[in-house]
Amino acid sequence: MRNLTWRSLHQGSLAEADKITLEVAKLIKDDFLQQNGYSAYDRYCPFYKTVGMLSNIVAFYDMARHAVETTAQSDNKITWAVIKENMGQIIYQLSSMKFKVSEKLRLTDW
Repeated sequence: MRNLTWRSLHQGSLAEADKITLEVAKLIKDDFLQQNGYSAYDRYCPFYKTVGMLSNIVAFYDMARHAVETTAQSDNKITWAVIKENMGQIIYQLSSMKFKVSEKLRLTDW
């Protein structure tokens, strides 16, 4: 709880690229690495699903960083807040990929 409070208070002082890194790290920790051995979707995760999930998370990270870095000097900057507001459905789908059972996972399919 203390770490979460510190993060929420000091995240405003981070660079936009660092905010993306922090949020994607949270996504990896909470949604990719956390497992539930009692569920059908998590007990035996096939290798292609693991690779697909991580590939989608890395692709999102790369595209978000690219968008922030290429617009940093323009008048229409893309920030983490803009990405989060406009890509909320994609972020939700990234966090819920693990609940899909035995399907090929590609971000472009959604």
